[in-house]
Amino acid sequence: MAESTSSKSSSLVCSLMQKAFPINRSEYGKFFPMAGLIFMTIFSFTMLRNSKDVLLLSAPGVSENSLPYAKFFLVFPVSIAFSMCYIKIKNLFDFEKTYYIILSAFISFYALFNCVLYPLSGYLHPSVTTIQYLQTLAPPLHNFIALFGVWTFALYYIASELWGTYSLSVLFWQFANDTISTEESKRYYSLLIMVGNLALMGLSYVLDLLSAHFKGDMLIYAVNTVVISSGLVMLVLFRYINRSVLTNPVYRSNSRAPKKKKAKMSLTDSVKELSQSRYVMYIALIVLSYGILINLFETVWKGQIKLFFTVDGVTDKNGMQSFMSRYTFYTGFFTILLTYVKIIMSKMSWRTAASITPIACGGCGLIFLTYCMNASTLNLSLAALGVINAGYFAIAFGAAGVIFSKSSKYAFFDPTKEMAYIPLSSSLKASGKAAVDGVGARLGKSGGGMLQIILQLMVCLVTGSPVTTSLPLLPYFFVIIGTLAVIWTYSVYQLSVEYEHKIAGLAQENDPTEKPSPDTEGKDKAAPVTG
Repeated sequence: MAESTSSKSSSLVCSLMQKAFPINRSEYGKFFPMAGLIFMTIFSFTMLRNSKDVLLLSAPGVSENSLPYAKFFLVFPVSIAFSMCYIKIKNLFDFEKTYYIILSAFISFYALFNCVLYPLSGYLHPSVTTIQYLQTLAPPLHNFIALFGVWTFALYYIASELWGTYSLSVLFWQFANDTISTEESKRYYSLLIMVGNLALMGLSYVLDLLSAHFKGDMLIYAVNTVVISSGLVMLVLFRYINRSVLTNPVYRSNSRAPKKKKAKMSLTDSVKELSQSRYVMYIALIVLSYGILINLFETVWKGQIKLFFTVDGVTDKNGMQSFMSRYTFYTGFFTILLTYVKIIMSKMSWRTAASITPIACGGCGLIFLTYCMNASTLNLSLAALGVINAGYFAIAFGAAGVIFSKSSKYAFFDPTKEMAYIPLSSSLKASGKAAVDGVGARLGKSGGGMLQIILQLMVCLVTGSPVTTSLPLLPYFFVIIGTLAVIWTYSVYQLSVEYEHKIAGLAQENDPTEKPSPDTEGKDKAAPVTG
């Protein structure tokens, strides 16, 4: 009897371990190099995401209301041009060479910034007096002119935004989709997302270490040196996977069967094929909705951060970097927690998993904006409860909402979005990722920026003064975020119908003799997110 109980306990432990880490021992040689690549990719991407905000927001004359101008008038047009270059490079070279070219270009820029642009920024930037004079001439363009005053920092901001888009969303996930089978993706993708979030937790310690040993400008040099080193490690790992892993028959047998080489599509043909795909349109809608929603949310939150860390007109770079490192740690921690919740709930359908993020983002955004719109009243209540530092509470409360939104995005949105690409044809998959993740994601953030610019100009024309804080815009943000959450949820439902149909078609192609049984016909056939 005791042996039977022990055997059942052992079986239960093995079952839970298999759910927590559903990778077979024979797959370690393929999984761990891929895990190492996404670790370094997210490590470098997140370090740049934090440092670009610190660099730009700590610059003289720049506020959170300058960020929408950077996203729409700078990042968005450059991302379109870069996407065209990417499609051209992809048509001229195979994927492996394309990866080397794109990543090497980014690494070269950060080396140039460290060696030339940042050391000489005092000579390259216009004087503060010149910028202030231009701002008085054109009050509606007050926030955009501030970017011109620190144009090398704005260039750094653009490159950092593109690095995240192309190193992770386009290059890594296209590589993963091409080398990981549909069956493997159900087990691999959630764990790859989890590994990426271990990178976030590790990064928080690296940022703390850098902030403790490097002060002021030296901190930026140190951060860029780490980014350049990470990029070189990514190149080495990518080459190892292509030369030593994918050439191994053991792992190639588990990958997708090699497809016949097709004629390369022109940019016009790629755009035409994309415009005719309703499936890709739904993917684009959920990406756009997330980009606009999180952009509005983060703009308000980052304004609170700058306000808290600015004393007598001087922004504390090290203080902001230290706060962002803690934010990064908790984002990684809660993403891993949510990922394991999803893995344990292995019967969760694609539709259910994909619906969690719009609910989380919309809910957190609306709650935080409600707090900000009623801060003066609520802060009195907080003071009565013993919360003296209302400024820190505001940035911590906003951070909690952003962390939960992004954790649900990394744990649920990213893997389900990538799974949605798998049933597509190779040409539509490549062009679709370049268009949706390369331009669509950027259009989402830039669209949020454009909405803010329009609202700023409207308020400026009515009041005659430039908008220097987000407070007058908050009621409009509230309505936009609520509307986007509804559109996003609807698009997820429509995409799930298309996805289930395509997955069923793939299953029938693999086994043409298989017919749907009467018992299962008409039921929800959504592929589970995990195995």
